Amino acid sequence: MDTTKPLICLYSVLLIFCVSCCKENVEVTPDKTITIDKGNCQYVYSEGLQNLPKYKNQIIAHTSFLLDNWDDDRLCAINLKTGKADWYFPKDLSKAYKCAFDGFSYIYENKLVFKYIENYPLNKNATLVCLNLDTQEVIWEKQEINEIGHSHTDIFGIGRYCYFDRNKHKVCRVNLDSGEETLIYDSGEFKILHLRISTDGELYLFEDKTIEDSEDILGYYLINESVVLDKDTGDEKFRYKIKPFDNTEARWYGGNGILQDGILYANVDTYLTAVDVETGRQFWERNDPEAYILEDLIVYNGVVLKCGGNSTYGYNAQTGELLYKYDNFGSHYTTRHGKYAYMVTNAGWLAVIDIATGRIHKRIDCPDEMFFGSYPTFYGDKMYIMGLPNYLYCYSVDKMER
Repeated sequence: MDTTKPLICLYSVLLIFCVSCCKENVEVTPDKTITIDKGNCQYVYSEGLQNLPKYKNQIIAHTSFLLDNWDDDRLCAINLKTGKADWYFPKDLSKAYKCAFDGFSYIYENKLVFKYIENYPLNKNATLVCLNLDTQEVIWEKQEINEIGHSHTDIFGIGRYCYFDRNKHKVCRVNLDSGEETLIYDSGEFKILHLRISTDGELYLFEDKTIEDSEDILGYYLINESVVLDKDTGDEKFRYKIKPFDNTEARWYGGNGILQDGILYANVDTYLTAVDVETGRQFWERNDPEAYILEDLIVYNGVVLKCGGNSTYGYNAQTGELLYKYDNFGSHYTTRHGKYAYMVTNAGWLAVIDIATGRIHKRIDCPDEMFFGSYPTFYGDKMYIMGLPNYLYCYSVDKMER
């Protein structure tokens, strides 16, 4: 492996930009606005099925209808031509039988795999479901895979197989056609936090375990590790223990990151490092106190974009040098499309950021209240995004990037 990775970044000078550093704020209007029927409810939004899978002429969203402080949470197939709901899952609505949906889904051919919790909050165990999108019939389901709140381990797939974690400690592979489940990895005393598949098909995860320590002021600390697995056998190909600068196991939360081109970019709270998964060589590490609560990590063209809940940072992928940052400019959902990052900010507007320079190429304000509840999702030359109180917006990518 070439140990000069990550790719050499085009920039070596620290560039600090403010939010106002962007093109003239030319209004970009949606090509189409679909109003979702909300009856006498206050809001309709998609929070559980964040990646907005598309099938034929439908966008599948998780709709939360807020009515009298109660959520009616179901899947909703929004017809892009009529704006009406073609079907719901579950089909029947019952105020006493509420559902909660959880994390990213996986779609392959006419099959949609997702997690949901029946009769929430009385029941807190998630069920994995494979749904036939033509008939809306359940092909198979796996019950009690984990508890609600353990939503970071989304559903990922490669072809006819999908991967998920069961009970926070086991990685399983399922054949979408037969529903046959195979255990491929057991994390033992570690708890799985994030299960991921890299763009080149590598299966990897982040896990931690709590260690009791009476000398610590809070009585415990966490050990965070990242593991690369063989996706067929579950054998460990690489394991890396993530440590802060003082080389001790401190209280570091939320192990997460991305594996790309053989480099693991591992993040725990405010700490970020880059490691070669073939040699174990650490390229760099840094700790930025304001860059915490990682939402998304994007690596593109020699730049690492850390999208935090409160701040956004851009780093040189080879050296870790800070290239730009936006303090107090956090994100809910960020998607890369070409050289741009589409970021839904905490304030509810959409920032189109040039990843290489950090420059805000476009600021797009929501036509109504705010963008909320879904990642910007791209199909061809269109981008779809949910917005409050009850809209699905379709934008021309060309208008946003020109």
